[in-house]
Amino acid sequence: MKKAYNAAIRGAAGLAFAGLALAACQTTQVDEMAVAEPLAPMAEPAPYAEGTVFHGIRNGEQVRNTLIAVDGGRYTWQRDTDGCTWTMDAGIGLNFGPEVSWENCNSSGTTTVTNTSGDIWPLEVGKTVSYEGTGHTAGGNDWTADRTCEVEGQARVTTHAGTYDTYKVVCRTKWREMVSYMSPEVGAAVKFVQRPRRSDSNSPSIDFELTRIEAQ
Repeated sequence: MKKAYNAAIRGAAGLAFAGLALAACQTTQVDEMAVAEPLAPMAEPAPYAEGTVFHGIRNGEQVRNTLIAVDGGRYTWQRDTDGCTWTMDAGIGLNFGPEVSWENCNSSGTTTVTNTSGDIWPLEVGKTVSYEGTGHTAGGNDWTADRTCEVEGQARVTTHAGTYDTYKVVCRTKWREMVSYMSPEVGAAVKFVQRPRRSDSNSPSIDFELTRIEAQ
């Protein structure tokens, strides 16, 4: 039986790929306030079960991201609005690691991670994790997929689901910046923002807030 939860999606999983489209450089801007009191370290959330559905608002449009398959340590998500499908690998990182593959996201492709350094869990300000690797777009060329993520601070943010004290985790690549606001209260990210970092980046601008989780 499915249960509905007012909560927030876990990190970048189910968020990062919204279709690849050319976009100009922008600056991530979210209304942030000081937390009520300093947060204790946040443990890494456990993975969700196959069939879990995340309901949210992405760039003003209601969307559903469904965990359609769990194969070993790989978790595959699909978005209902356009069929975009992407896979995360638990061995690399379900919350902040690169997507290992994607299809029908205005392109299809893969990412190969060759090295990981650091450990961001449990979340504490100043902790980092870095990835080295390459990406390949079907019908295109290989490109640099290096990524560095850092817990930059603590912030209180207000979303469609409520107001939360969070850890602000910022991940940067050559092409884009991704910000996850991780709430210890719900054990997940309550907001995700992505912006391209270069004028020749094909990473889309994304503003996502989760409104409801249906867990199996």
